[in-house]
Amino acid sequence: MSVHTMISSSIFATLVVVFILTATQLVASQSRNMNNTLLRKYCRSDVSANGDSYLINMNITFSSLRRQLSVPRVYYAFDQTNTGEFVYAFALCREYLSTSQCLACFDSAVNETKSCGIADGGNMIYDDCSIRYENFRTYFDNAAVIVDDVARPSQVCNNDTTSLPITMFNQVATPKQ
Repeated sequence: MSVHTMISSSIFATLVVVFILTATQLVASQSRNMNNTLLRKYCRSDVSANGDSYLINMNITFSSLRRQLSVPRVYYAFDQTNTGEFVYAFALCREYLSTSQCLACFDSAVNETKSCGIADGGNMIYDDCSIRYENFRTYFDNAAVIVDDVARPSQVCNNDTTSLPITMFNQVATPKQ
């Protein structure tokens, strides 16, 4: 074997090793939870008058929503707790999710609400699910009232993108004829 062939083989082997190590690093660094991307988080600036009671009722309401979403092929849940501090809440999961994927996204959204403290309302929008809660039924039931930082509905997602290809969205969102 000539020196030139040995150098070429050595360079080739080095390049292969570098490529394998680089590819392994890229694959290993990817998120395992690609579908729970937080697109928008909003916490109202007003706080509940009775924080402890409100947090208890929020937990009761979120537990009820989780129970409803635990039923296979249930993608929307609504509940209210109206003893003491009122809490009205809904949760929505995309219909292409399995029950366990829906619950995982819902759990992420509920966990995100903790940063809102005793804010009397909030909205967590992920690419696979969303939750909203308020303690004012007037705002909650009226789609014409927008109290979320004066954002128009078309401004909620800005130019954020989903982690799924748009074809998946079209398959789920397009009504069957």
